[in-house]
Amino acid sequence: MKKRYFLLTFILLVTLVLALFPVRIGLWLQRQNLEYKGLVKYSVDSEAGTVTYFQGGVGKSIVFVHGFLSEASNWIEVVERLLPKYHIVVIDLPGHGDSPGPLENNLQMQSLLSGLEAVVEVIPTQKFTLVGNSLGGWVSVLFALENPNKVENLVLVNSAGLEADYPNHYILPTNVKDYAKKLEMMFGEQAPKLPGYLLNKMIQLQTKAHENLYDDTVSGKYYLDEKLARLKIDTFLIWGEQDSFFPIEYAEKLAEKLKTDDPVSLIYKIDGGGHTPHYTKPDEFTKVLLQIMEKEE
Repeated sequence: MKKRYFLLTFILLVTLVLALFPVRIGLWLQRQNLEYKGLVKYSVDSEAGTVTYFQGGVGKSIVFVHGFLSEASNWIEVVERLLPKYHIVVIDLPGHGDSPGPLENNLQMQSLLSGLEAVVEVIPTQKFTLVGNSLGGWVSVLFALENPNKVENLVLVNSAGLEADYPNHYILPTNVKDYAKKLEMMFGEQAPKLPGYLLNKMIQLQTKAHENLYDDTVSGKYYLDEKLARLKIDTFLIWGEQDSFFPIEYAEKLAEKLKTDDPVSLIYKIDGGGHTPHYTKPDEFTKVLLQIMEKEE
């Protein structure tokens, strides 16, 4: 009888925890999977606070930078596909994942750059391929402009950065309807149909620091329109076509501003990949990234 009572109590407790913290638990499990796949968790101090990153594997180094309101495990689907051949580093940008960010919610674009700089200073490589998605692509370009001797190749994945309308109500949605629309814009037909209570939990993960970061990025100081022509690093664009935030026309404009002889050749399109093709179409994404890596070897 006691054993049965204990088992029932345990089931109820687990059910309660899952009901109260479903998103956090899901993210925790996904992050644990990074270590299960072969990466080791590290941390380093930066001007923007402690920064968490994961690394593993041997060979040429690839550093992955996630987007706004995401974190390192967003790259989980490509990690296991690339680890047998490359040294992989995935970072939690300040204010994301297990990187708390600066004090008093003072999260800015420079905070993200400081975090990335701190990580690449301690990884065991002189040069690396830098891969950034969305806001992470924007950060990666700014980093590469300041550190051209460190970046061998730059790969932008549905990257932000041009002067454009970045709709706050979808980037930082405050209600279930707008959050559902955000998922649809990001993932297209593959958008998960989540219940309202889960969407509310996801909204609660947004903080004042993220609002400050959004305001700083759209302030005009960091737009890449006039900066891209100065980029002298081999740069490639991997673009999930089913992305309502940054459609393929945005990618073409980005490529043109790189001032190369054949901008279209820089764009590798992934059909139905959405805003995060590395997550939704990992096989196709990995194939393209390997083509880029092998082209440069």
